Amino acid sequence: MNDYTASAAWPTAHTLRHETDAIRLLEFSDGDGTAMVIIPPQAGHHSCIADYGPGQSLVESAADHYSGSVYCIEWKSCTHERRKEGVADLLLQLDSAVLAAGGRATLVGLCQGGWLAVIYAALYPERVASLVIAGAPIDTKAGKSKLHAAQRLPMLLYQAAVMMDGGLMKGRTMLKAWKSSDPIKHHLAQQGPSAETTRFYSWYNHTQDIAGGWYLWAIEHLFQANNLSRNKLTVNGHHVDLAALKLLDSVHIVTGEKDDITPPMQSHALLLHVGAEVYSVNSGHIGVFMGRRGIKSVWSPLFAEMGEAA
Repeated sequence: MNDYTASAAWPTAHTLRHETDAIRLLEFSDGDGTAMVIIPPQAGHHSCIADYGPGQSLVESAADHYSGSVYCIEWKSCTHERRKEGVADLLLQLDSAVLAAGGRATLVGLCQGGWLAVIYAALYPERVASLVIAGAPIDTKAGKSKLHAAQRLPMLLYQAAVMMDGGLMKGRTMLKAWKSSDPIKHHLAQQGPSAETTRFYSWYNHTQDIAGGWYLWAIEHLFQANNLSRNKLTVNGHHVDLAALKLLDSVHIVTGEKDDITPPMQSHALLLHVGAEVYSVNSGHIGVFMGRRGIKSVWSPLFAEMGEAA
């Protein structure tokens, strides 16, 4: 497997601005106005999906078109010592990035990073200027998703999986689950692969671990009880009131027309709570934030527009 440590996988030039035991905050451009913090997903893979390569990089597009400083979080693989971290710890990690970026930022949350950004913005609207979510599961019951079958499994099975992995949700365990959801596709893709396929699987097959604590919390409260969409979510006794998102300068929703992991309806559910600009990319799930056409036709104009308001 490739060495993805110390930010080695990021092709776009950057500077390390902040680091904790859980994250690195990378700065890709130094601009004027409100900073932007991009939040990649934690789903067993490396955060550099936000900087996949020239023409396929959100951070490159943001650095070129957004007027403020552009940062991206790099999540570290979870250690055994951090295995019990919960959603409150995730929020503290994100908060440390926002503070390092100036104390108030535009958040761009990708997939799992999207629901985390929504929760953070609802709890701390004074620290968020604008919000963008992309391929983010808000109403996890909506549409037709490959994850729906897994959501119907009893919590005991998820708890057993975490226990067997020593309190972590191992990246290799998640990778097996993802590949088993479409085994023929992954088998054929690696038979005499092209250079592009080889590059993709060098990222895809490199795994990272996540904390069992917040993983089980997300399964129970987001994917089974669907509490975020129902506006019934609480964190440390505080109601995550989605009405607070109305205090932000703007909200934007980006979805993939062919996304079978997070169908557009799941992200559009946020419209029940706050007005938002909606954008559509002709892609599947990952392509929402690294596809060439989407970056050119949707993301670059969006970053330019938001940069004018920053």
